[in-house]
Amino acid sequence: MNAKRIVEVVASHYGVSTADMLSASRDEKIVTARLVALYLTHRGTTASLPEIAYAFNRSHVAVLHAVGVVSQRIERDAMFRFEVEQLLRQSESKCS
Repeated sequence: MNAKRIVEVVASHYGVSTADMLSASRDEKIVTARLVALYLTHRGTTASLPEIAYAFNRSHVAVLHAVGVVSQRIERDAMFRFEVEQLLRQSESKCS
């Protein structure tokens, strides 16, 4: 699994383009998709924070922020947790 595959899976799920995911857009749907993709890349790959940040045109601080935001929402929202887990499985299966 790699960042590119994760971006493709998450972008498709949220109905946004991969270019949107890497843009500076603050549209809520794009931001949510980007945060989830950053979280999944951190959780599902061995990439370092600087490597993930570079892949997404962000800082390592932005990656840490995304991991924190998504982790907190997963704890509070069972449906969101299920959604994120499904996206992780889809990302893993696309790499097989």
